[in-house]
Amino acid sequence: MATSADALTSKILCQRHNSALSPLDAHAQRAFLALEAAQMHATKASLSRKRFSTLISGEALELWAMKTLAGLYATGMDFKVGPYRFRDYPPPMANIADALTAIPPRSLMRLEVPTDADAHEASLGRSAVSTLPVIDEDQGRLVAVIFRLQGLGLKFHLDDEGASTPSDAVLRPHMIDVVGPNRSSRIYVSWGEARPGQIVFLKLKPATPRQKDTWRASQKG
Repeated sequence: MATSADALTSKILCQRHNSALSPLDAHAQRAFLALEAAQMHATKASLSRKRFSTLISGEALELWAMKTLAGLYATGMDFKVGPYRFRDYPPPMANIADALTAIPPRSLMRLEVPTDADAHEASLGRSAVSTLPVIDEDQGRLVAVIFRLQGLGLKFHLDDEGASTPSDAVLRPHMIDVVGPNRSSRIYVSWGEARPGQIVFLKLKPATPRQKDTWRASQKG
C-alpha cells in the first residue's frame, strides 16, 4: 500500500494522548526529509566532496511506526501483500496503546535498516510512503512492518514474546551511511541507551534523468 507521508498520522487514542504524541509525526517527517536529502546529496553530480550529515531520533521513529501501524488497522484499512490480507494479521493493539500511553512512552519495536534488496524499492527517490507487513507463516502472525520512505525500507520488528529476529540483522543502528559515486551522506540515529555503535552502508549509483538511484547495501557492526 502506498500513501503520502502526511497521510500517515494515526488517531487511535483519546484526544489528550493524540495531542501528546503528535510530535512523533514531526519526527517521522524529519526522517523522511533527511533520507531524501541524503540520497540527493550522495548521487547529485558535483565537484564538491563534502559529506552531508544530519540527525534523526531512532526512538521517536519506532514510536511513530507503532502509532501508524495501529492507526492503519484501527481505520479499517485493508490491502493485500502477496497471499496475505493485512486485516487477517492484527497488530497487538492493546499492547501498543499501553506502551504509547506509558510515561514515558516505550517502544515495542526495534528498527532495522535491511540489507535485503526485497525490503527496498528497485528505484529510490519516490515521494510516496509504502507499507509492507511481514508475516511469519509458521506462527501465523504479523512480526514486523516495513515502511518505505523515499523507496528505502525501514523495517520495524515487533518485540513480542516468541518473535524471532534474523541473526544477521543490525538492530537500532547508530549511523546510516548513504554512499554515492563521489561523495556520501551520514544520518546519525540517536538512542537513549549506551551500547557499541553500528553502521549500515547503503551504496547508490548516480541518478539519471530516466532512472532513479539503484542501490546495494552492506552493514558493519
